[in-house]
Amino acid sequence: MVINIAAGSVPDAGAAFASLTAADRSGTAEVKDYRVRAGDTLGGIARKHGVSVGALQAANGLGESTRIRPGQILSIPSMH
Repeated sequence: MVINIAAGSVPDAGAAFASLTAADRSGTAEVKDYRVRAGDTLGGIARKHGVSVGALQAANGLGESTRIRPGQILSIPSMH
């Protein structure tokens, strides 16, 4: 991961970096699996887990028109 910081925009970039979690520093986030149930929608799953629909789609390689199916396993990214 590359982080670009404009000169002078952060008083202490080292302290700001140190305050990040290990997952944030490594560019990885914790994910959990969710098995889709009949009647589930991406919006409903996203609300239930406190993530955006876009984050859910991105974590699973889903396009805007991709349908989910019961039994399908979705990765739910954690939102810090």
